[in-house]
Formats: sequence, structure tokens, C-alpha cells
Amino acid sequence: MKPVTKTESKVKSNLKEILSEHTDKNIDGYMMVGIFLFLIMVTISIIAILITLFVF
Repeated sequence: MKPVTKTESKVKSNLKEILSEHTDKNIDGYMMVGIFLFLIMVTISIIAILITLFVF
């Protein structure tokens, strides 16, 4: 464990406050973006698998 400086703890607490403020308002938006990115990843992986199956 590294000794945590005062500035580090301040930055961390500020980040936590900012994150909590934003997540309360935009939780639905983040959920939609997460689901969208997840679907994109899934489709890309499926396409890659199909390409590899057809090529090889």
C-alpha cells in the first residue's frame, strides 16, 4: 500500500462527488450507451467468427 497524499485523497473525493452527481441524472443515458456498445461488440465478434469460418 502506498501512502496516500492529501491531494490524492482530495482528487478522489471530488471524483466520487462528480460521479455521484452525474450518475443520478444520466444513469439511463449511461445504461443505453452501455447496452449499445455491448450490442456493437457482440455483432462485431459474430461477424469475425463467421468470416473466420468461411475463410478457413
